[in-house]
Amino acid sequence: MENYKISLELIRRRRSCRAFEQEAPARELLEEIIEAGRYAPSGMNSQRTRFVVAQGEKVKELSAIVSRLREDYQDKDCTYGAPVLVVVTNKEENPNAKADAGCVMQNMMLAASAVGVGS
Repeated sequence: MENYKISLELIRRRRSCRAFEQEAPARELLEEIIEAGRYAPSGMNSQRTRFVVAQGEKVKELSAIVSRLREDYQDKDCTYGAPVLVVVTNKEENPNAKADAGCVMQNMMLAASAVGVGS
């Protein structure tokens, strides 16, 4: 039962990050973080969440698109200079899409925090 203390401490210390290393984490580490997302619950166990990993110029392109489409991000880098993005997607017709994606991202943020990667 001591594991619950470790889990609670991980939840308590996780923070959102807006300053990132220039170098992306190792591929194996990214795969572990994404794997944690795959274990998140989904409505009716539909498992419709998909992951797209973007690095390098693709990150800059995505940031430019967001800057163009969202008034609150005009002329801003929505990625805060992150070297890699994991984009979480779901089926538009899935009534649980937002909740499922939220669970996935929470698992991934906790996993990232556990291994010392900002998110």
